[in-house]
Amino acid sequence: HIGLRISNILNSTSLKYLDFSGNRLDIMWDSRRNQYLHLFQGLTKLTHLDISENQLKSFPPEVIVNLPPSLQMLRLDSHVLSYFPWGNISVPEKLCHLNLSSNRLSFLPNIHFELRLVSLDLSHNRLVAIPKAFLSQAINLKNLMLNHNQLKILDVQALPLSFHTGYTFCPAGPHKNKSSCKLVLHANPFTCSCVISGFAKFLRETSLDIPHLTTEVHCGFPESLAGVNVLSIDLHSCQEIFGSVAFFCTLWLTLPATSIPLLKHLYGWDLWYCIQILWTGHKGHTPVNGGSMMDNQYDAFVV
Repeated sequence: HIGLRISNILNSTSLKYLDFSGNRLDIMWDSRRNQYLHLFQGLTKLTHLDISENQLKSFPPEVIVNLPPSLQMLRLDSHVLSYFPWGNISVPEKLCHLNLSSNRLSFLPNIHFELRLVSLDLSHNRLVAIPKAFLSQAINLKNLMLNHNQLKILDVQALPLSFHTGYTFCPAGPHKNKSSCKLVLHANPFTCSCVISGFAKFLRETSLDIPHLTTEVHCGFPESLAGVNVLSIDLHSCQEIFGSVAFFCTLWLTLPATSIPLLKHLYGWDLWYCIQILWTGHKGHTPVNGGSMMDNQYDAFVV
């Protein structure tokens, strides 16, 4: 396990692949030390960097900024990462493959940022949602791994545009030919209700490559449907439910809108007359000019 007893910067003009897994970058990149933040900057030809299994709890933003500009693939899997500086991910301009699987990421930022990645692996984390803005600019993304998370609902609009229904092929990235996009979703506790009827429809109609779609993309909620395949949701029953709700809402709006004017037309004057009589009886009669009741004698009261 390499901890502290190495040079602050590794230098090479020919090294392309570096396996630095199974060491202690958590010690080297501790917040109390900054001498190793430029550790890989001197590897000017590096294209593949594996720093998995280094017990990292967070990834310093300065490290991404100081990665070699030639880097194309970065492995950060098998840590205990709960935070990742997504705002700096576009600094390595050639980075196209990022593996963040087997960590403890529970949320993603709902911000727009340039994402040039072709492949993004977020499997085996604790994600509960994919914000709409997160992948909005991932125009080159072809492979997205979201399996083994805690996703209950996946908004189709949160996926890259090239993943939407109607796009048969993903856009070709640098030096890449067009091919089918890949979306991995199994082992998530999806909520199987009419709320995700649009998602179920998307799964039925999409041309994406979705591994284990018919065997392991299961419902997690409600408990009565746990283990049932998401594709088994009856979309027609959802339409009937939504139709019934819409009918009753319209009914409750229509009845008052028609009955109130009709009742006012038929019984409005009678109601007004009764209210005036009751109001007069409640308030009584006040003589004009402050006189007493005995000073004013009336033979009749006319309304």
